[in-house]
Amino acid sequence: MLFTTPACQVTQAGSYPEEHVKLTWMDQFLSTFNILGWVIFLFYFLWGFNYYRPSWIEKHGLTAVYPDSVMLMQEMQLVSAKVNALRIKISKDTSALAYHPDWTMMENDIRIEQKRFLTSYGDKATGRVRIRQLFPKGILLSLSTAGIYIPLVCEGHIDPGLNPIQWPFTLAHEMAHGYGYTDEGECNFIGFVTCIKSENSHIQYSGWLGYWRYLYREVDHLSEERADNVYASMLPGVKADLKAIRKDINRYPDILPWFRDVIYDLYLKSHGMSDGLASYDGIISLVLTWKKEAGY
Repeated sequence: MLFTTPACQVTQAGSYPEEHVKLTWMDQFLSTFNILGWVIFLFYFLWGFNYYRPSWIEKHGLTAVYPDSVMLMQEMQLVSAKVNALRIKISKDTSALAYHPDWTMMENDIRIEQKRFLTSYGDKATGRVRIRQLFPKGILLSLSTAGIYIPLVCEGHIDPGLNPIQWPFTLAHEMAHGYGYTDEGECNFIGFVTCIKSENSHIQYSGWLGYWRYLYREVDHLSEERADNVYASMLPGVKADLKAIRKDINRYPDILPWFRDVIYDLYLKSHGMSDGLASYDGIISLVLTWKKEAGY
């Protein structure tokens, strides 16, 4: 009959089992502390010191544009028209888009455009930053996060539970982290410009729609009535896409969202991002500044 024997019971003939040295709690603590120290060291050595680099505005000597309510509404109308026009170009169908991109092709397209944009400003964009899907679906969305960049493996990841319409914009955002940008608003901005400069209409649409959602949220804070009018101006296909995006996100309920927001907000502020989570909304000011500078 076949059977197995635990390895700890196998000894040489005439010998005794080895004695196991029991670690004290202090030994265990020091061992854990040592590992944690190495993790923190590698985090900063590989990427974390980027938090202390000059902002995009400062580095390129630009004058920041901060929109008032009039400028915000003008931008909202312009972007709404762009989103509607792109949606018709892609499909006149009023149901939600069925977008199934080839991941490798999409990633390569975005990488090419992002490197081209960054280098046009004299910024370094060396290496081949990789962005992968992180399974299982919902693992990040349940933490109110669409994507994450992990410096220790030098790769970004997005949650495949997102609606595919959001993949290009989110992928481009995480790729910007991979090229050394830490401010969330700057990564949103770089991701947006990367997408709209693509020749792929679906990637363009992802960028414009992502920016539209940030603008819409600001308008909604300003006036619910104005926000309702903006939403009413969107084509049925765009509305269907927005509903599909929300539906996919809602499939993965947040786990302790307040706890995540507090911790991440403190993390960002402790690394020089004075606006904390609100820094994501910095995309609006950065896009307006870029459009003014580039004459877009």
